[in-house]
Amino acid sequence: MAAAKRSTGNTVDRLWAKIEREKAPCLTASAVEAIEQFAQNSGVARRIALAYLGRVWNETAHEIESNRDSAVAMARASDDIAFTAAKYRELADLMDTASTRIKVALCARSDMDAVLSEAKARANEEVTHG
Repeated sequence: MAAAKRSTGNTVDRLWAKIEREKAPCLTASAVEAIEQFAQNSGVARRIALAYLGRVWNETAHEIESNRDSAVAMARASDDIAFTAAKYRELADLMDTASTRIKVALCARSDMDAVLSEAKARANEEVTHG
């Protein structure tokens, strides 16, 4: 058991040392800008997806089956929606990475639990009082 704890401790120490040696950010300024541009411009695919899902299957299926222009438009929409969904998943992964890295940085604080509690209380207050 002691060997397992020591091994885990060594792994954590190596990971911490690796993080502290970083010389560059996870994302370049140009990558951040490209992601922001995507987020600002991706609303059409999201709105089409939600509008499509807000309709009854039989209506949309009949429209696609009976109208070639609608079928082509929806085929393109399907590709755009799939592409956007994949990018949203990538963005969600980046956001999870940012959250984890913040939490890891907070671990260096002796009052980490108090800081987390205060942050949660402030968030609850914002929700309650707008």
